[in-house]
Amino acid sequence: MHYGSFPGFYSQITLMPEAKFGIYTSFNGGEQHYPWTINSLLHTYAMDVALDIKPWITAEVCIHVLTML
Repeated sequence: MHYGSFPGFYSQITLMPEAKFGIYTSFNGGEQHYPWTINSLLHTYAMDVALDIKPWITAEVCIHVLTML
């Protein structure tokens, strides 16, 4: 995983060549205190699905994490 940002712009890329998998997400908006959280949740979920692992991230986990920020 690699994360990069500039105030108002947030991106993350994850590459897993051995699994022939990659995901890139980017969003913009107001300055965020923890902008990497949404991208990290999405990437972790996608990696679990790509590796045929039962995702531990559920809607409940996302809600819990985001309300703690």
